[in-house]
Amino acid sequence: MPLVSVIMPCYNTEEMYFKNAVSSILAQTMTDFELIIIDDASLPYIQEIANSFLHDKRIVYHRFSQNKQAPAARNFGISLAKGKYIAFLDSDDSAHPERLQKQVDFLENNPQVGVLASKVAINNSTSIPFSFKYLETHNAIRNQLIFKNNILCQSSIMLRKNLLTDNNIFYATDLAPIEDYALWLSLLNHTKFHILNEELTTYNFYAENLSNRNVHKNIIKNFALQFDTINALLGNKLAYKDKWLKICQNQLLSKDDFNNINQNLREVSSFLEKETIFPRDGMYIFKNCYKFLYKNTLNLSGQLFLFFLPINKTLRIPFYWKISSLITRGLF
Repeated sequence: MPLVSVIMPCYNTEEMYFKNAVSSILAQTMTDFELIIIDDASLPYIQEIANSFLHDKRIVYHRFSQNKQAPAARNFGISLAKGKYIAFLDSDDSAHPERLQKQVDFLENNPQVGVLASKVAINNSTSIPFSFKYLETHNAIRNQLIFKNNILCQSSIMLRKNLLTDNNIFYATDLAPIEDYALWLSLLNHTKFHILNEELTTYNFYAENLSNRNVHKNIIKNFALQFDTINALLGNKLAYKDKWLKICQNQLLSKDDFNNINQNLREVSSFLEKETIFPRDGMYIFKNCYKFLYKNTLNLSGQLFLFFLPINKTLRIPFYWKISSLITRGLF
């Protein structure tokens, strides 16, 4: 039985990236692993490349007859996995030679940690700045994941397989492309997280994968996921999710609706502050959602309506920011 199962979903990945990804696993200093490649009904060239590596008996290759998307492919890979540990690597990224060994060593010596990431080298071929944030402690990682955003690179993750199987936790197939974020949030109640202070994975950030990082495209899914997570943490004290989702879609609410959600935020603010490391983090997603609406309200009457709402004080929207928003849109 292999110690580590590396799961690699693949769908029409660029040939160079796919070859490099597979080769980077086969070149690991630790040899006690299996590489499970799930071909998500790609074009024939992916199967041809995979076949060229199958002389290595550590590779398990499975091809879907129809496209099921990455969450389903990863879940199927998990069902096949025989290892004590599961490592993820996307088919357009690559692992550094000592990645598996260093992550296994850490997990063997730190049984309280169940999800282990690492720093990530970014190969950025775009003009858009991009990085993954490094945090030193579980509490800092938890705070960031729940109240702010996903900072973990999926291709850097190794976790204990029993965390998934014992708790019946798997990728949510309806949450692509943020299924990894949903998985981390689900696992927070079951284990500790850690990020190794060393780059063990290279993440390729290029034009073709920008759709998966499109903030506008995913903002509603992200907000709904975080809202539900925070609400569960607060014992269902948060309200008006439907109103917040309308705000995320740049829909102006009535004054009464804004006053209602503002009153609810004021009621739960003390509970939010107790759950966060930094008190202001509790309002982070609500503040960002409101500012997103503000930025995308392009008429003067709408901007002035938002300018004077009491929720600005609750969310600590700076006066200078509101003035700047008016000026930069030529409305003031």
